[in-house]
Amino acid sequence: MLKKTQAQELGKIFEKACEGMDENRYKDYDFCGMEWDDKRDKWEVTFFTQYGNADFVVICVAPTENGYRLSGHYPK
Repeated sequence: MLKKTQAQELGKIFEKACEGMDENRYKDYDFCGMEWDDKRDKWEVTFFTQYGNADFVVICVAPTENGYRLSGHYPK
């Protein structure tokens, strides 16, 4: 179970990841899930898309002092 503040943070991470999808010019995509990467200290948000060369795209989102920033992407 998530507390309200935790759920709000996941929403911010999701929004930042969607910005990354838009910046990378993916026109249509569906959210698949997200997980924390302990080794790299960032969130990995996975999307499904039929646009481009890869069916699944992972957008990395890292925490900062003021919120979150995009920190890369890769096909899965």
